[in-house]
Order: sequence, then C-alpha cells, then structure tokens
Amino acid sequence: MELICELLKKSRSFGVDHNFWKELTSNGPLLAQVAETVKEAYTYIDCSSAPFCPSRLKVLHHTVTDSLNWDEKLFDQFRPISQIGTGVLSGSNFLKKIKSEKFNVANANVLDWLLAHQDFIPEVWKNDRTYFWGTTYTWEEGKETPIVRYLAWDNPSKKNEPHWVSSWSNIDNLSLDRNCYSLILK
Repeated sequence: MELICELLKKSRSFGVDHNFWKELTSNGPLLAQVAETVKEAYTYIDCSSAPFCPSRLKVLHHTVTDSLNWDEKLFDQFRPISQIGTGVLSGSNFLKKIKSEKFNVANANVLDWLLAHQDFIPEVWKNDRTYFWGTTYTWEEGKETPIVRYLAWDNPSKKNEPHWVSSWSNIDNLSLDRNCYSLILK
C-alpha cells in the first residue's frame, strides 16, 4: 500500500489525475485490476485520524467515522426545509438539529481530502458553500466560540485563477441561506 501511495504522489506531480486511471481500465482486465487498486488508494480518506487544525484554532469536537473511498454517490448536500427559498437558519440552531437528529455529517478530513484532490469536487458545488459539521473548532485562547469550516469556490479577480478554498465561520454568527449546504453521508 505504501508503494501505491508513493506512486500516486509522484503521478500527481506529473499532472496525472483520475481520468488517466479511468482510461487505463479500458486496456484489458489486468490493467483494469491494477487501475482499480490504485484508484482505491488514491480515493482513500482516513476519517478517523485527527483533523487538520488551522492556526490559532483548536478542535472542539471531531466526529470519528469509518474511513472510506471517495465516491460522490456516498454523499448528499443537505439543506433543512426551513433554509429553502428565502429562509435562513442560524448556525447554532443547525448544530442543535444535527445533534438531535443524529445526522451522519462529513468531518474536516473529507474537506481536506477534497482540497488536495480538487478534480473530484462536483462542478455543481461552485455556487454554494459546503459545510463540514463533523468537526468543530474554537479559538486556542479565549472564549470557546464554536467554529465550522467550509468549502467554497473563489473567483477573486482577473489576476488570479478561480480556485477552491476552505474558510471558517463562527457558528453563533452564521446564517445558513439557500446557498449553504451541509455534507452528509447517505
């Protein structure tokens, strides 16, 4: 497995993405088996390890889930009914809803994997902010204000190429509008 992971790292540095591995599968059964093994290693997300922690923050809560291989079909972008249309839902109320209804929310490890493998992020997510409620943070020092990270498409100016970014929001001040989704496992 270590050898495969090293191969994947090197292949990415040469611009090889999942489309290359997809093409490889059309060249016979043996290549299909090799490609499937490599694809599984390439799409592996360790959801049980400690999450990345941005500077000045510390992890407040991290939901440990089974590790998985990325497949867009495993996830839904979820929005509560009260948030659809012109409705707005506060971040703290949504966090209570997640806890009371026991949603299987994606944690920050999925977010960080997507940032490292942006060719897997669905194109339709570009108009939205997708929140990863399985991991919440707080400031290292001071008040324990809950914070959640999200994924967004950034199209800053003509000087910079548009790209995916991760940012964070203070849950107490967060208003989830119609362009805010939460990533949940089906």
